[in-house]
Amino acid sequence: DMKNSKISEYMHKNEWVKHYNSLYLGRVPRINGSVWHMNPRYVVKTFDQQLPLSLHLVDMDSLKDIWDPLYTGYQIE
Repeated sequence: DMKNSKISEYMHKNEWVKHYNSLYLGRVPRINGSVWHMNPRYVVKTFDQQLPLSLHLVDMDSLKDIWDPLYTGYQIE
């Protein structure tokens, strides 16, 4: 998608990429009090840099039709 292509372009066209292998994009507050990029993102150069830290069981009946990062009713074990 468009956001991912912009992140990839940023990673590969800047000087810091010569010194670092990953990028963290946290929540960015806006002047009006809202948040840009509600969910933090981690970007790595290669797939094998990823390491799963946990596994979760999700109650599919608790999911909304559309992802809502502010919804607190998700049932996750």
